[in-house]
Amino acid sequence: MAEPRISTKQLRYFSAIMKAGSFSGAARVLNVSQPALGQQIRDLEARLGVELLTRTPRGIEATEAGDVFLVHASSILEALRRAEHSVAPFRATVPLELVIGVTPTIGRALVDDLLQPATYGRREVKISLLEGLSTDLLQALREGEIQAAICYDAAVTPTFDVTVLFQEDLVLVGRPDQVTRASVRVSDLPMFPLALGTRQDGGRDAIERAALEHRAVLDVRTEIAHIALKRELLIRQQVCTIVPYGSFFADISSGRLNAADIEPPIRRDMTLVLSHDLPEVLRAKISERVQIAIRTQLASGALKRRLKSDATVPGTA
Repeated sequence: MAEPRISTKQLRYFSAIMKAGSFSGAARVLNVSQPALGQQIRDLEARLGVELLTRTPRGIEATEAGDVFLVHASSILEALRRAEHSVAPFRATVPLELVIGVTPTIGRALVDDLLQPATYGRREVKISLLEGLSTDLLQALREGEIQAAICYDAAVTPTFDVTVLFQEDLVLVGRPDQVTRASVRVSDLPMFPLALGTRQDGGRDAIERAALEHRAVLDVRTEIAHIALKRELLIRQQVCTIVPYGSFFADISSGRLNAADIEPPIRRDMTLVLSHDLPEVLRAKISERVQIAIRTQLASGALKRRLKSDATVPGTA
């Protein structure tokens, strides 16, 4: 008679006990009775011929053999999870929902490209967009509320893929009676009363680094993150701001506000951020679609008009 084989159920039960630190905690997580859980572990130990767990005043702990076995059990369960995940696209019934966060300028420029129908395997990918500031979008990514974002200055982490899409110069923006020149130097910026983003904003960091490098003491009158509120402040009061050109594209185009280039340039990276919760193949498809859209719009001039004529894709300038 053949000996009973180790089952994936036993591996899951053993792993759950180690995570919970007790039979009772694991039983609640697995939604099984403690006697059934205990029997599976006894059968597993009998099959292996070693004791995997021991009771201590602090709860359940692994023996030396249990520690070694847990490494392999975890690896097997993870491989099974990946294998199951890999065939998910071939279950063509429920659409895969994907939420992409976008900053206001890039979202409006790319909305048509981003919302084009997409598929992953045999499944329809249902794409929706969430507009917000870069700091808010990155927080939403970390909390799992969105799965991708096109935003400024994202840093590489173990849980995200980050691709630099293009680099954009910041500009000084204010009313026409305040910003009267086509360009200003960083050393000139202290002459302008400013409304800047909060210190959590990556753009604020870039501005202050440039000012420090040129020994310019900025006249920061207020901190305000929201673009709409900042716009009202610029129009109604005698303050300016330093932002990407596209943040106030419509008002600059209409002449309600003026923009001046800053020399030397203060640049920010527009980045595509993709969560590792997305399958690798889907991440590659999204990245390709976004990069093609960016290159096409930059080449046509449509996106450059919104961003500023010297917006560049890294490696192509």
